[in-house]
This record gives sequence, structure tokens and C-alpha cells, in this order.
Amino acid sequence: MNKEEKFFKKFIEQRDIMIQQLLQGDLNKRDYIEDSYFYLKDLNMKPYEVIDEPLKAIYNYQFYNLRAKYIKLKLNDLIRKRSNLEKQAKYRQDINELYAKKDEATLSLMEVVNYKNVEGYYIKTKAKGLKNKLLEIVFYDFESVIFHSMHEEVLKKLKENKVFKEEVQLSLIDDYINERY
Repeated sequence: MNKEEKFFKKFIEQRDIMIQQLLQGDLNKRDYIEDSYFYLKDLNMKPYEVIDEPLKAIYNYQFYNLRAKYIKLKLNDLIRKRSNLEKQAKYRQDINELYAKKDEATLSLMEVVNYKNVEGYYIKTKAKGLKNKLLEIVFYDFESVIFHSMHEEVLKKLKENKVFKEEVQLSLIDDYINERY
């Protein structure tokens, strides 16, 4: 096993452990996001620039998604305190940029697997602003690889490749999706 394979194995194992802790109630959503963020930070591994295999796209998605969610935690703290409007604006900009990169990783993974065993659909959410906007993309060839997006290009590609279901469905990770943090 080469260095990169060892990295991916360790990364996936740790991700699965944290997901299990979340599902068992040992971690709440905020703790899961913080612990996952600091785990990624401690890895000191930058995102991949070239996505030529699925695990690289999965890593990039996690990298950008967790960074965005962590910054969103910090933004929510500032909003609750009603403080530092300038920092709030910077956090919002950072979050948007990170989510855009996360969507690039989603598109990359769909392309790398050639849309094989991929399914996308809108999910039911408690947040009215996300109704008919939040997509769930399931990659059935990879255990626990469920991505989310609101990006029009992701929707377009799912439809073009005939892997988009028109009906709104309950998320496979509904409790997580609808838990506030």
C-alpha cells in the first residue's frame, strides 16, 4: 500500500468512526463538525488539484464542506452575539467560496465515476428556504458517500445523465440534515 492509499484508508476509517458516533448520539452535529474539521486540519493535507480518481473527489468534498460548515458555526456565533458585522461578511464570502469548491468536487466525482450508480433528487427539509433547492447525490459504489448541493450545474448534469429522480424524497441522513447547529 503506497502513501496515498494509506492516507485514504486512514481518512475514510476516521470519517466512518465520526459518522458512527454521530448516529449513536455520542456527538451532536456541532461537535461532529468541529471534530471533523480539526481532524482534517491536523492531517495537514491540501485538497487535490487534479481529480483523477474517486477518493480524491471525496476528500476534496469533505475538505471544502467541513471548512464551510465550521466557518458557518463561527458565523452563527457572531450573529447570536450581534457582533462584528465586517467579520460576518467575510465569513459569508468564505462560505460561498468553499461551497462552490465543494460543488466542483461533486461534479468531479460524478464525472470520474461516469454517473454509474449515482442518483440525485431533491430532499425534504424543515428549512422552507431549501424546499426544492437542496439536492442529495448518492454514490452507491461508495459506502456512506452522500453529497448535497444546491448548484444548478450539478442538477443539470444529473438530469443530462438521466440519474435525477423528479420526486422529492426523505434524505438518507434526514436527522443530520434537519438538525440545527
